[in-house]
Amino acid sequence: MASTAVAVAALAAAAGAFAPRPRVAALLRARSQVDGFVPPPDDAAWIAPGKVVAAADEHGQYYDATVLELRTRADGGIGAAFVQFIGWEDWPSDVRAAPPVDDARRAVAEALAERRRVNRRSQDCWQFDQFTKAFAGSWRGAGERYVAAGRALAVAATFDAKLDLERRDDATVASAHDAWALAVSEQRTNFVVLDSLGDGAAEPAREAAAPPLGAVTLKPATFRAEARDDGELGGTAANGEAFSTARVDGDALVVDVWARAADDALSLRVAYEKTTGGAWAFACCDLARWCPAGGAAAPAGDALGTGLYDVHRRLRDMATRGALDESVGIHELRLPGRVTAAFPRTLDPGRGGLNANGGGVVSLDLVAGDMRIQVDRVFDTPLGDLASFEITDILVDDAEKFPAKPVFDD
Repeated sequence: MASTAVAVAALAAAAGAFAPRPRVAALLRARSQVDGFVPPPDDAAWIAPGKVVAAADEHGQYYDATVLELRTRADGGIGAAFVQFIGWEDWPSDVRAAPPVDDARRAVAEALAERRRVNRRSQDCWQFDQFTKAFAGSWRGAGERYVAAGRALAVAATFDAKLDLERRDDATVASAHDAWALAVSEQRTNFVVLDSLGDGAAEPAREAAAPPLGAVTLKPATFRAEARDDGELGGTAANGEAFSTARVDGDALVVDVWARAADDALSLRVAYEKTTGGAWAFACCDLARWCPAGGAAAPAGDALGTGLYDVHRRLRDMATRGALDESVGIHELRLPGRVTAAFPRTLDPGRGGLNANGGGVVSLDLVAGDMRIQVDRVFDTPLGDLASFEITDILVDDAEKFPAKPVFDD
């Protein structure tokens, strides 16, 4: 793409919407404030040749670009800039004529690789923005821990919790991908293990079996599919008003699925522990209901969940196998407030079927107002690498008129 003049209000503003590929546009514009992110002052120290900025085309889509040249107004302020989109330098000029074929192919490959990098960074920013819009602020919650009692689940403990999410952007960094940051603090209080538990359930009932997030910082680069070791957040994704992440710490895997429900929120946390045979066994799960701090939680109601609306095929495969082999299968919770949670009992690499690598699905089904929402986190291995993060929503009335195929009852 050739250099193009850009009218600058504050060229360093970051993207709020991203398209799958940059367009070769004649005129670009910039904006100064997007979704609460306030950039530093509009001066040459911020917008300068060589700086990486976000610039918008005539469709309002923002992409990473490098500032090549500045033009100043009569009063000395920045009037316009020439930029070049990263990954689109002189693209797609006629590479067949010159240089030689090998160099041309190499140039195309490098350009495509750079485009993928830029698009990935754009998607990171988009997901970060989605998560921020849905969850930023202060929340308080109350939850229950469940452990296995044979093939069923039983309440093992109760707890209260606090969640604070505060935007802490770095105003000294010119790229939104590096500047945006959200400080997250999740604390658990009043964790009480119920006295009715037997000895076999005491170990997964302990608080540390599925710890809270603690104090972490989310950045756009956090929203990647790859799992991370040593308890770091990985396999993280946001989609609409839903969020999911995984933590791998030694022989433990903790998977989170969060969803907004009108003004409130739900979180499902499932923990697995690696066994001596190489499989990963369910340890416990926490289901917490959240409301904005200072507000009153909406009553859950007495109606129980009716099962998942649309059972993922991987989960259905596990449920079907569980009818023949009680060491596999799924756990399902149907709770007041028309909430259903479902997830595998074991993650077993090498068992075969749709989950041959030891992957699985953690699903959360809830009703928010007149909508029924199901969130599915699909992962390929017991390390929690994200395969997909899927949301199904349907009007409650339509869900009753057109029910999905029920899961095999094991």
